[in-house]
Amino acid sequence: MLFNRENQGKEEMKSHLGFIYATNSFDNLKTDLLLAEDEMRLLIGDDLFDKVEEYYQTGPTLEPTPEETMALMLVPYIQAPMAFYAYRNYATHGDLAHSEKGRRILVSEMEKMPFEWMIERDDQSMLSKAHKLSDRLLIFLEKNKENTLINDVWTSKPVYQATKKLFVNSAVEFDQVFPIDQSRRFFLKVVPFIREIEQSVFLAVIGKTGFDALKLEISGESEMAEDTPALLSLIRVPLVLYTMGIALHRLSVEVLPEGIFQNYVPETQTIRAKSVSPIELKNQVAAGLKSDADNALIKLQEFLSRRNALANGTDYTVQDLSESNSVDNKFFSL
Repeated sequence: MLFNRENQGKEEMKSHLGFIYATNSFDNLKTDLLLAEDEMRLLIGDDLFDKVEEYYQTGPTLEPTPEETMALMLVPYIQAPMAFYAYRNYATHGDLAHSEKGRRILVSEMEKMPFEWMIERDDQSMLSKAHKLSDRLLIFLEKNKENTLINDVWTSKPVYQATKKLFVNSAVEFDQVFPIDQSRRFFLKVVPFIREIEQSVFLAVIGKTGFDALKLEISGESEMAEDTPALLSLIRVPLVLYTMGIALHRLSVEVLPEGIFQNYVPETQTIRAKSVSPIELKNQVAAGLKSDADNALIKLQEFLSRRNALANGTDYTVQDLSESNSVDNKFFSL
């Protein structure tokens, strides 16, 4: 565990969670910290986590190597989101007393239970901070990806390398189409969906030859064609929107970017009501995303048709549907 070296777990938790009492028992948090560790391992990989934990448990040496120095620098970056995820889970049990007669609420003249909206707001705040601290960790790793330790156990790994060959291969590129606050945490969550959409939609639209050539250009294995930036910009819009549609159905609302339902959920609803959003609401948002993605895909297909026509030496003219429209008829014909 990346906590409690030399029995300082309580002090370590307090250093990250300044709002908790110093008298809180560290033992009560162990199970939730183990669950938070599982989440962190999924995010950064077992190899990196194990290497940092190894140096953490050993403790600093008199003449630290560059690898040791980096590992110890990473400790607070990893501990911080773990502390917030763990305490948020623990607090749901800590709000109640578990006696031989079952669950009880302890209320005295000096201490009273908070209102439900206060608990919900606090839960949401802790979750938001945990997500942001996870992104802070990932940004630190990205900025230091040339470091020997990080390169050996993070940058050089196939999982990391595979993301760099995607048509949308960073949180920044994703954010340019759909706002996610440039969250690399969220981006890594949807990487499997991006890969799925590339294979199920864009392989057929672009064609295998063009698809493979574009992958080589993105990875730097071949020189980028003059019109590739324009092509990628047209690919990324529908790709991101289709990806968000899948994420909406397959991911927990708590994992999704904040505000995705802001145009659909009344302000009178509570935070908890949003977290268990009705299936009708999800379907409504997903339908809007798919419609926008379909329209963007048409623009990509027109670009590809125009490019192919020019390559073959033929003229290409986009059909103007308004020519078939009549001001006297609310319908139009093709």
